[in-house]
Amino acid sequence: MKEAREAAHLSQAELGQRLESLLGKKWWAQAVSAAEKGRREFTVEELVALALCLDMKIQDLFWPPDNVDEIEFPAGPHPVRADSDGRPQPTREPGPEELLDAIRRTTDALAEEVRAMRDRIQQMERTLDEARKAGRARREPGEVREVGGQLIPVRRSRAAKAIRAGSKSRSKRVIRKKGGQ
Repeated sequence: MKEAREAAHLSQAELGQRLESLLGKKWWAQAVSAAEKGRREFTVEELVALALCLDMKIQDLFWPPDNVDEIEFPAGPHPVRADSDGRPQPTREPGPEELLDAIRRTTDALAEEVRAMRDRIQQMERTLDEARKAGRARREPGEVREVGGQLIPVRRSRAAKAIRAGSKSRSKRVIRKKGGQ
């Protein structure tokens, strides 16, 4: 990651600013430094943002630099070797049980993401239903915007609704009514 940042002629602070613009949260130079040293975990969104900011493929973020002979894992160091493309590879191929375990972990993580999406959709539907009951939204699905983490229906005046529907005469009638004519 450090090599890619330097190749892009970015300081740690500049990369942090680019990440902030994509992620919507502050990335200090210290966070970039920790990430470069492998002392930080990443979310999927952060990995995608890093790849975009550094103009590289996401999978390239997972490979150690060419000058690395071993990878430090919590259980200890593990040697790496280069494949036919010159990329470092683990020296031992994972066995069927390890592959199956990795597939299970990935499946579980994806299932959790789907559950979170369903919960978010249900929350949006509840908010829209509440807005409809309170008379703040049309019966058909309307526009909503997010304010402070909550979905709020967009309110439109009668004149704006009439103009949007293409009925100019109705909008004039509404405007005359309000003007006292």
